[in-house]
Amino acid sequence: VLARKDFFGATDGSDDNGHGTHVTGIAAGCADNGAGLAGVAYGRNLRVVMAKVCGPTFFGLLYSCPTSAIASGIYWAVDEMGADVLNLSLGGATGSETERQALAHALAQGALPVCAAGNDGGSVSYPGAFDECMAVSATDWGDDLASYSNFGPQVEVAAPGGDSEDPGLLSAIAS
Repeated sequence: VLARKDFFGATDGSDDNGHGTHVTGIAAGCADNGAGLAGVAYGRNLRVVMAKVCGPTFFGLLYSCPTSAIASGIYWAVDEMGADVLNLSLGGATGSETERQALAHALAQGALPVCAAGNDGGSVSYPGAFDECMAVSATDWGDDLASYSNFGPQVEVAAPGGDSEDPGLLSAIAS
């Protein structure tokens, strides 16, 4: 990881539930390092930066991704770190104009926002539902839509995700 920045205000900047790290490992896991699998985009010129924009709130009972943190993370990754691809492994029922503007800015700078469609079996969540995102749904082992994956006209691509009985899709943590 080239750089890590916390926009949530947590004392621990690590990935709370492992989803962002899991996706990054699939995309950018380093080969031949004895630590796991090679990612699909592995290469010597690949750089990974981490922006923590979500975390536990209300004594750890709720989980939140504030709009201000999401937008700040996008601007930082694009403007300060020169990101070409953004992985937004997060989602909610509503989007904000602040998020949409940050995503539009990323596109204008030549960065591609890749956003999770969501994992609750309903319509595409935000920010994935914004036109500025390439929304990604999940497929099961039969290459059908995974039972938990969100779906809708905003989805542009589907990626292997496993299924509820056997979610064992392997990944490598990017280093």
